[in-house]
Amino acid sequence: MSSDEISPLFLGLDLSTQKLKAIVISEDSVVVHEIAVNFQRDLPHYGTTNGAIKGPDEGEVTSPVAMWLEALDLLMQRMKDADIEFGSIMGVSGAAQQHGSVYWSADAENVLSSLNARESLHVQLAPGAFSLQNAPIWQDSSTTRECRELEEAVGGAQALADLTGSRAYERFTGPQIKRIRRLKPEVYAATSRVSLVSSFLSSLFLGTIAPIEVSDASGMNLMNVLTCKWDNRLLDNCGGPELRAKLGPEPVPGGTVLGRIAQWWIERWGFNPECIVAPFTGDNPATMVALSTPGDAVLSLGTSTTFLLAIPPADAPPARFTTSHLLSHPTTPDAQIAMLCYKNGALAREQVRDRYAGGDWDKYNALVEATPPGNGGTLRLLFPAARDHPPPESKATSSSPPLTR
Repeated sequence: MSSDEISPLFLGLDLSTQKLKAIVISEDSVVVHEIAVNFQRDLPHYGTTNGAIKGPDEGEVTSPVAMWLEALDLLMQRMKDADIEFGSIMGVSGAAQQHGSVYWSADAENVLSSLNARESLHVQLAPGAFSLQNAPIWQDSSTTRECRELEEAVGGAQALADLTGSRAYERFTGPQIKRIRRLKPEVYAATSRVSLVSSFLSSLFLGTIAPIEVSDASGMNLMNVLTCKWDNRLLDNCGGPELRAKLGPEPVPGGTVLGRIAQWWIERWGFNPECIVAPFTGDNPATMVALSTPGDAVLSLGTSTTFLLAIPPADAPPARFTTSHLLSHPTTPDAQIAMLCYKNGALAREQVRDRYAGGDWDKYNALVEATPPGNGGTLRLLFPAARDHPPPESKATSSSPPLTR
């Protein structure tokens, strides 16, 4: 059956900290199927807690790349078991946790382009296709030294925010690359390409290493947020003159057609050869794609708590601040997204739930509803993960007593 004779379906994926989720929709946006793989529950042999591994160094937080690959294998099998018609899927795209980075080996391109349909992704790609087996993720806070050095190199935190949309943050990809280059020079030298988690997913479907999408690139401290081009000063500071080649081409808009789906997906799962692959973006920019009317705002209560505001194209660029982020919009040229992000979102809420409500959300909600608004003037700040807001110089800590006012 030709692509003109089928009712097209579209596959979207979301690789978050704790899960890999998929949704299949019809041409008129009706949800056909939803499915997920929980890393800790479904793949316990990787030893993660909520999808992440802490250490061994202070502040380090990573996720096994092989776990993400095996999760994708498992997800596809569950979709097959649910009788999803892969041959009707005409487009694949999605989102992923921001800032995390994947380090491909010199063999990666060859392995990606010659996958055997009789074997799974994780068996063929891990470990040989990667120079670093565990990917630094957004919860990592080990790069304070690199952040300060990067800011000093361009004239301070505000100067870096003016250039990239954000001051240097420990979780951002540029400082992460800079730290790996300093502490693991042999790994950096063996790295042929660096992907974000989003472009890593795109690469798997494309069968070749995909370019990084422009909005997700805004969370790296490496791209000029107004021109949407890599900045040579920042590249040289974080990764030396070779980093430009490791990152690949300039970031691409979210609506770009990267190419057709790779042969492995056609032979193993029965995907349509005409299925296109579009860039994957970060989870936060993806939230704004459907809510981009000027003034639209979104409060996302995920593993992190995030506030996003759509900013339309304007004659003058929006102001940049050291306490928030400015991202290029994934699908609207010259538009931006203003963002506030707090690492201690769901982690803090779940900590309170587990401590006072026995892990039961219904009991948690009942306790909240029974408490008078204002909580008697008492406010407590919980920081189960190393924080970036309030600034680390603040005296508040995870063990701070309740604050009153």
